[in-house]
Amino acid sequence: MGGWFALLGIGVGLAVPATSIAVMSLASAELSGAASATMNALRQAGMTIGIALLGTLMSERAIHVFASASAVVERGVEKGVGRVEQIAREAITQHVFPNTSIALQDLFTRAMESGFHLAMLLAGLACFGVLSLLLMGNTHAGQRYSPSSSP
Repeated sequence: MGGWFALLGIGVGLAVPATSIAVMSLASAELSGAASATMNALRQAGMTIGIALLGTLMSERAIHVFASASAVVERGVEKGVGRVEQIAREAITQHVFPNTSIALQDLFTRAMESGFHLAMLLAGLACFGVLSLLLMGNTHAGQRYSPSSSP
C-alpha cells in the first residue's frame, strides 16, 4: 500500500508544477498575480472538497460493509446485537470496538479496504472525466483560435 501512496505523491508532485506553468504561461504579465492567486485558491478548494467527499464516501462504504456482515458482528458482540449499525459507525469513525474480537478487527480491515477501493475508483473516474474535458477543450480552442482564422 505504501508504494501506491508513493506513486500518488510523485504524480501530484509532477502535476502541480506543470499545472502552474500552464496557467501562468497563458496569463499576461499584468494579470499574472491574479492568475496565480486564482489558480492556488481553486486548487486548494478542489483538494479540500475532493478529500472531504472521498473521505465521506470511504467511511459510508466501510460502515455499510461492516454493518452488512452482521453475522460476524453478532458473534463478536456479547450484548446489544440490535445495534449493528451503531457499532459499525463507531468502529469506522471513532475506532471504538465493543470488544477486541479478532473477527471484528478483520471485518474492520476489510470494510476500510472496501471503502478505500470505492474512493479511489471514483477519484480515477473523475480524473479521466476531467482529462477528457480538457482534451475536448483543447481541440475546440485550437479550432477557434487558429492563426489562419485571425483577421
